[in-house]
Amino acid sequence: MALTIHLNPVHSKLADKDCVPQEILQRLPSDWQISKHQLRTFEALLEPSIQVVFNTAITGDGKSLATYLPVLCKDCHTFGMYPTIELLRDQARQF
Repeated sequence: MALTIHLNPVHSKLADKDCVPQEILQRLPSDWQISKHQLRTFEALLEPSIQVVFNTAITGDGKSLATYLPVLCKDCHTFGMYPTIELLRDQARQF
């Protein structure tokens, strides 16, 4: 018996280009578009009253880019954590 895995395609809605700040458009390659969740993450990370941001987009949907947009566009710093061992354990449990 063969194991078959079906993955759903990513269907994020693109942000309206008129809503994307010029500072983002100037930094990204001209043929790139950002999705709505990336724009909302960018805005939330720059909002001083917001202390924690959760972006729950699916794997491969650009969460990392969304997190690093403020670093690319503003004079700020970030700290990234990549729990690859825990991710591996979680995936093993799911299989």
